[in-house]
Amino acid sequence: TAEDAKTTAQSAAATVAPPKTVDVSTAITGSNMLFSANAEFVQDSLAVYYNGQRLRNPAEFSEDRTSSPHKVQLTFTPDIGDSLILVFSSL
Repeated sequence: TAEDAKTTAQSAAATVAPPKTVDVSTAITGSNMLFSANAEFVQDSLAVYYNGQRLRNPAEFSEDRTSSPHKVQLTFTPDIGDSLILVFSSL
């Protein structure tokens, strides 16, 4: 019935966690391009923001989901003092 469908949809929505935001700016050394998300993330849920601009996958970053915690590999080296924010759905 429509009421059952509504209840099922509400239950499913209640179990979805909000996106997690991780600021990894303090991990920037001026020579590193690999950053830990400090969590495991759902494939293709990752958004990376560099100095406020959203980066493009795979042109500017890639996901490394082979290790735990998962990592982000940039295609460039950020400078000390830059901002690097990861937003994702965690597992």
